Amino acid sequence: MPTLTIQIPDNLHSELMDAVEQRDIPLQEFLTIAITEEIDREKNRQEVERRYEEYLRTGIAYTLDEVEEHMEKYVAERSEQSKKTQAG
Repeated sequence: MPTLTIQIPDNLHSELMDAVEQRDIPLQEFLTIAITEEIDREKNRQEVERRYEEYLRTGIAYTLDEVEEHMEKYVAERSEQSKKTQAG
């Protein structure tokens, strides 16, 4: 596993150590969780940006009601297909 050394301001180090103590987990685990969450947020931000650019390009957008209706139909169709497969 690679090793990473970082320099952080004293006040941030103090807050970090307090948070680790409150969670009662090892520093490495705390930092791994924090880094993973930040990477996930960045991926989500990029996906939102991609979808917004797609919307700007196409002008196509769906309401929540439209999406829910589509998903209900999709699930019903898949359920029906599954029943036919099992019966066949």
